[in-house]
Amino acid sequence: MGPSEWDYNGPGGQPRLFGKGVLQSSYCPSFTGTTAAASYIVCGDFSRYLIVHRSGMDVELIPQVFDMASTGRPTAQVGYWAMARYGADVIDNAAFRLLANS
Repeated sequence: MGPSEWDYNGPGGQPRLFGKGVLQSSYCPSFTGTTAAASYIVCGDFSRYLIVHRSGMDVELIPQVFDMASTGRPTAQVGYWAMARYGADVIDNAAFRLLANS
C-alpha cells in the first residue's frame, strides 16, 4: 500500500505529499483551508530550479546625503549605494507541474 495523497501529520508535524516533504512559502495560504482563489499548487523537483548571482557588484560613494523625508537639507553624512543582480529560472520545464483543484 503506497502513501496517501496528503498526510498533514507527518514526522515533526510537517505536511507530506505522496510521502515527500512539502515546502510552503509564507506568501501561500494555509494547507488546511482552500478557497476558489487558493486551489493551485506547484509540485516539482526544485533541484531543477537555478538561482544565480550575476558577477559583479556596483558600489558608489555618495559624498553628501540629503534628508529627503522632511527638510531636504544635507545631513552631514556620507553614504554608499550598492547594487547586485540576481536571476532565477527553471532549468527543466518538465520537472514542475501546476496542479489545480477541480
